[in-house]
Amino acid sequence: MATDMAHVELIASSLCDMASLADTPDYLCLRAMRPLLFATEQDMPKDAAGLPPVVALHLILSTVPGIIPMPYTVLGWSHAEYGLWLLAHSGQDVWSLAVWPALQRYRNEADLRQAECCQTYHEICKFGNNAFGAKS
Repeated sequence: MATDMAHVELIASSLCDMASLADTPDYLCLRAMRPLLFATEQDMPKDAAGLPPVVALHLILSTVPGIIPMPYTVLGWSHAEYGLWLLAHSGQDVWSLAVWPALQRYRNEADLRQAECCQTYHEICKFGNNAFGAKS
């Protein structure tokens, strides 16, 4: 992925003046993701501070595949349906209507197994609460 990101930057630099891109949200997001590619699970939430909260939440969720269900699976949607839904909804909606229910499903399943929740679950809850509030 780091190589892909470098290629995107190289192509962008050949098409336009990089100084004009420097302050655009999409370019800043691309640059903010780079250190996360090498971050540990524990460092990811604090290193994700430069990203939009919704992007950061999904990136953190992707570090525990198969442990915490992805929101689109909890909703019963395809990747494409979920992607379109993400584009049409606010970060608060994504947190409360998609990510939070996925976290709750994980928590309920852990409770049924009488198991502890993984550290990433707690980190995502803290990150989401700080970004969007009102859930715990």
